[in-house]
Amino acid sequence: MSPALRTALRFAAPFAVGVLGYLLLGAGPRSGAARDTVPVDWALPVDAAPDLAAAAELWRTRSPWGAVAAGADAASDQDDNATLPVGVFAARDGLVALFAIPGAPLLRVRQGDRLPSGGQVTSISPTGVGWTDAKGQTRQRQLFIDPDPRATAPSDSPPPRRRRASTSSQGQ
Repeated sequence: MSPALRTALRFAAPFAVGVLGYLLLGAGPRSGAARDTVPVDWALPVDAAPDLAAAAELWRTRSPWGAVAAGADAASDQDDNATLPVGVFAARDGLVALFAIPGAPLLRVRQGDRLPSGGQVTSISPTGVGWTDAKGQTRQRQLFIDPDPRATAPSDSPPPRRRRASTSSQGQ
């Protein structure tokens, strides 16, 4: 057998086996007439609109994203042209705080930067920002914290102690 015929046979043999198997075993399941599988009387269920009054009340009483909660002294926390932190994000070289200024785009500042209102950012953490305003008052705003208004009962018993894993069972 010549090398060229051997190479051709190497590629043609699997094709020939496939054709032979198709002819012997058949073409597989035949598709029948198209059927409508959805009943004619079926329709999407209609759901009533949810009642958002309970959720709106919860948003007013608990301020999960750092907004001034209902009943809080809003005048002491913000002025008409106050600069308020609205978010924190991580950059390559540290945390950056986002401050909202009424009528202006968001301001990105790092710790130690000065604010347009005359204040300075004193601290930035993943859930809070500290700054001094133009009057020199120190301010702190916690972000993304949803305080639970339910009172927690103080516990007289200490919390359970955690047991340390035994090192003798670990491989050496």
